[in-house]
Amino acid sequence: NHWWWLQVALWRHVRETREHTGSIALLEEDHLVTPDFLQVMGVLLRMQDSDCPQCWGVCVRYGCGGKDDHLLDQKQKSVQPPGQDRLAKVCRIHAVINTGIAFNRDTFERIERSDFLDFMNGWDWSLFHLLQTLQLPDMMLAPSLSRIRNIGTAGATVSEADLQLHIISQLQYDAAPANIKFDEDAFWIDTGEAMAYTPPCWEPLNLGLVEFVSKTPQNYS
Repeated sequence: NHWWWLQVALWRHVRETREHTGSIALLEEDHLVTPDFLQVMGVLLRMQDSDCPQCWGVCVRYGCGGKDDHLLDQKQKSVQPPGQDRLAKVCRIHAVINTGIAFNRDTFERIERSDFLDFMNGWDWSLFHLLQTLQLPDMMLAPSLSRIRNIGTAGATVSEADLQLHIISQLQYDAAPANIKFDEDAFWIDTGEAMAYTPPCWEPLNLGLVEFVSKTPQNYS
């Protein structure tokens, strides 16, 4: 598993990171980030410490679950909540988002103790399995407006043959424009139940290559 090889190298062997206890952000060759990517990542990590210590990590791809909540023009047309900027909204979500994630050594060591390597699937599905089987906390932080994009078929990991409907829908989202004004104090967490991520029908509880069962929702108040 190339992804796990990378994690072991980062957390155990690379001189600059092997003693690091904070979080490490992971990017792939077909990810493009916005100018405020590092600033927003820093905000999310600080919010994780203060507002979501049970989160296994954060990501800068959109994660709020409202209809069209990830589209910039919908935010511009929407009524802004009093004193709260919709462009700076952050959600606690029950998911694995595989674009622009960051997590710390504690999460790495939890994965290391899990059955991650025994679960024969892609690294993101394997993490999803760990969440669903309670080997990792079932929550992460993500913004409503992405600070990262996947360049799709122009990159190395998505081909024309991969473009099924659910793949196309995953690639259709907006990222923050280059001229967006960064204001750390504007970021806020939407705690409404409507913002909790609900996996679509093609993300069932996967206990193996062909075994799928439903999942009982958990209460994270």
